[in-house]
Amino acid sequence: MVRSYLESEANMKMIRSVLLLSLLAGGSVHAIDARASGSEPASAAEAAEALAAALVPFKQSLMATLGEGLAKGTVAAVGACHLQAPGLVLDPLARGYELGRASDRLRNPDNLAPSWVAPVMAEMLADPTAAQGRTVRLADGREGYLEPIRMAPMCLQCHGDSIAPQVRDALDTRYPQDRASDYAVGDLRGVFWIVPTR
Repeated sequence: MVRSYLESEANMKMIRSVLLLSLLAGGSVHAIDARASGSEPASAAEAAEALAAALVPFKQSLMATLGEGLAKGTVAAVGACHLQAPGLVLDPLARGYELGRASDRLRNPDNLAPSWVAPVMAEMLADPTAAQGRTVRLADGREGYLEPIRMAPMCLQCHGDSIAPQVRDALDTRYPQDRASDYAVGDLRGVFWIVPTR
């Protein structure tokens, strides 16, 4: 069933668009890991590049989870996100990173921004068109990284201003405090964030 969904040309275009938007939101992304190379990044640009690269598998896993759910319908995608997305942070944690998503309009209260993320996210939300990936020096000397999450057309099924009643019911059941709707394509939905655990 997933294969037939993914093989349809329209769905493949939609998935490619979302992946492209996701990767573009993070700027330059290369498959490198600062720790694996044996050297610490020498500049904020190198730190940003390394941390953006470390986010890629997490974003790909999120998209795969969403795609599998959407293959069964939007209500199933809500269930997949609710049950599977929280566990996707465990692999990066095992690789030495803490990461997540945050927003000023949360769907899942567990995605509350860490203290270092909140002020930078607020700056991005104040001027969403200028929002781009950036590093932040944490008080303990580590570099954190944030990049914007922008709304793509497929996101509107669960985050737009005209959500189907059965989808709204599924969201209300799983997320009774949901505030993550009424977005339009291109809106700043929130941020991805990542920081080395040490």
